[in-house]
Amino acid sequence: MTDKVWVRARLQSARDRVGGTLMVILLIGLVVLALVSFLGFALVPFFFVLGGTINH
Repeated sequence: MTDKVWVRARLQSARDRVGGTLMVILLIGLVVLALVSFLGFALVPFFFVLGGTINH
């Protein structure tokens, strides 16, 4: 009986660890996505100005 409980506890801790890792990866992914989109919006006018100065 104690073996079963121990195995279940081990499985639960492993599942919690995987869930925590997935949450961290998701959070990092969201932050990176937000940064990329923000930088993209910030750089678009800059590139337009750059292209205009090169063309003229």
